[in-house]
Amino acid sequence: MTAIVTNLKNPIVLAQLQALGLFSKILTGPWMRVFYKNEQQRSNLELVSDGVITECLAFLNEVKRDSSTILSCACDAFGVALDESVLNLRIIDPSVGDKFSIVVTSLANAFICKLSHQLKQHLSGSLSKPTAAMQADGASCPPHNMQAERILGTMDALWRRAPNANLGFIDGKVKGIHNRTLEWLENFPVDEQSRLLEFTVHRGAKAKHLRKQRERATNEAKAKKQSILTSKKDMANRKKLEECIKTSLAQQLPLVGLDMFKEFSEADLDKLEKFVKSDESLIGTDLLHVWD
Repeated sequence: MTAIVTNLKNPIVLAQLQALGLFSKILTGPWMRVFYKNEQQRSNLELVSDGVITECLAFLNEVKRDSSTILSCACDAFGVALDESVLNLRIIDPSVGDKFSIVVTSLANAFICKLSHQLKQHLSGSLSKPTAAMQADGASCPPHNMQAERILGTMDALWRRAPNANLGFIDGKVKGIHNRTLEWLENFPVDEQSRLLEFTVHRGAKAKHLRKQRERATNEAKAKKQSILTSKKDMANRKKLEECIKTSLAQQLPLVGLDMFKEFSEADLDKLEKFVKSDESLIGTDLLHVWD
């Protein structure tokens, strides 16, 4: 507790907390309202064509240029009038004035860099000037990823609850929950429910069998590809070894002193060198032939 009290008396900590509080009222809070609450039910591309993102970045660039803007602006980053709850956050202690300005400028610059990177396609890429056809195609695309977060959260919870479950089971559970399959099924009479359940059980078994076949084929293809790559690597190493032997013998260098042959005994290298230099046969020597 003493450490917390001490930190809260630190001018730098106070400047950071006050700057973060202001940005939560002027940027991050309004961002959640515009993109997540989305009262006007605008699609992803409609927000781009309406200039919402460029308006936000223009505001942040102004704050970066003059940090006092965040203390005097009448509207948030999206042009909505601020309420009285922001007034208390704008009272700056003279002891943290300079530090507050540095923190605000740094935060504004960080927000600009992050938004410019993540929304590059919307600002200067293929989505910056959406046509009517593009907007029609993307009419159902929300300006947030809440649904994706819900799905990932559900999958994570199910996997933690049943760590030994296979992917097909988890996939079916997640789809059943988010598609409200059971609620849909309950709208049918009992005999129709039984018929649908019987159909889905057999259909699921066939789908599982097909998925196993695809996985087996995929694994076999991977193993074959890995075998080919290994064979090519071995061939390259053998060619490199052959060139090294030819070069060493041409320059009359002993094979014993080369790093490439340090794993071989001196007697084996001496025998190999004599065999390569003459027409003698390797009597009493076991050879391993590698077929390509």
